[in-house]
Amino acid sequence: MVLSFVTRVYLNKLLCQISSFPLRLTSLVFSVQTTIPTNGLQAFSQNIKTLTSLTCSFIESINRTDLFLIADCFPNLQLLDLSHCKDISEEVPKLEVLDLSFTRVDNISLYWISKSCSGLLQLSLKFCEGVADKGVTHVVEKCTQLREVDLKYCDEVLISRCLAARYRF
Repeated sequence: MVLSFVTRVYLNKLLCQISSFPLRLTSLVFSVQTTIPTNGLQAFSQNIKTLTSLTCSFIESINRTDLFLIADCFPNLQLLDLSHCKDISEEVPKLEVLDLSFTRVDNISLYWISKSCSGLLQLSLKFCEGVADKGVTHVVEKCTQLREVDLKYCDEVLISRCLAARYRF
C-alpha cells in the first residue's frame, strides 16, 4: 500500500493521526514541502514497521539530522528518493536505491555517501552539476554492489575514468 502527499499540507499532524491505524504501508511519498515532518515521521514509525520506500522530493531543506531520523525511524528502508531537494546533507543511511537527481550534491557529498552506503545498488545523479570524476569514482570503488549509476547531464564526469576505477579491483 502506498500513501502519497504531493501538496503543502500539515504533515506532522496528519502522519500522527494516520499512525494510529493498523496499516501495512510499504511506500510513503511526500513532496513539495518546506522541511521534513520530523514529529509526524517519528509517530508514524512507531506503528508502521513495513515501510521500504520513502520519497521526499522537492523538499526545500533536508539536513543531516533529518537523514539520521529517517534512518532511525525506518530501518527497513531500501529506497530513498531525495530528487529536486535544494539543500541536502552529505550523509545518507545504508540504502539500495538513492535518487539525488537535480540536487546540489558534489564530490565531497559523494565521498561521504561512498563511505556510508556500501550496499548501494542504484544511484541517480541526473543534472547534478557539482559532480565530477573524483566523486563518482569514490562511489564506484567503495559501493561494490553498485549496478547502476545514472549520470545524465553530469557534464564534468568522464565515464571511462569511473569504469576504469571499478575494474581495477
